[in-house]
Amino acid sequence: MVDPAKRERYDRGGFAGVEQDFSPGGFEWSDFRHAQDVEDLLRDNDFLRQFFQQGSAGDILGSLFGGGFTTRAGPARGRDLELSLTVKLSDLLEETTREVEILRTEKCPACGGNGAEGGTALETCRDCGGQGQVRRTRMRGPAQMISIMECPTCHGSGRSVLERCSVCAGTGRKQVPRHLK
Repeated sequence: MVDPAKRERYDRGGFAGVEQDFSPGGFEWSDFRHAQDVEDLLRDNDFLRQFFQQGSAGDILGSLFGGGFTTRAGPARGRDLELSLTVKLSDLLEETTREVEILRTEKCPACGGNGAEGGTALETCRDCGGQGQVRRTRMRGPAQMISIMECPTCHGSGRSVLERCSVCAGTGRKQVPRHLK
């Protein structure tokens, strides 16, 4: 314990000796007298400040160990296509081919994938200011938790649609039938 008087009471009476220092309902964060010490620790320590206030764990590990911990950039791999097809054994033995139709999600041909009605411009996203990410701050007791996430309005692009495409409803994607053999 940091407080010598509290330490002495604890040594004499155990937990009951220091229990009266708390509110009648038990421990409250307002009873925590060293919140300023925690803030000072975070402010004066570059590593802790970086860890709790910015970037991802990959950024921090990369800065400590010289890289190699970055996250993959670019679009994520799509789901595999699966198709149930009933086939006769004789067709398999004769190596018969069939043509099947699948629906594939592709870039909308009307808007080129940007979600805007043909000829209309995109504007800087109002929610993220064109950064593509938003910052959320929450208090957890004496600690301030800051999380940075993809902007839900522009989905990380930093641009938003003024007038949505009438073909894809502003999604930038369209289900297109494709034929496979």
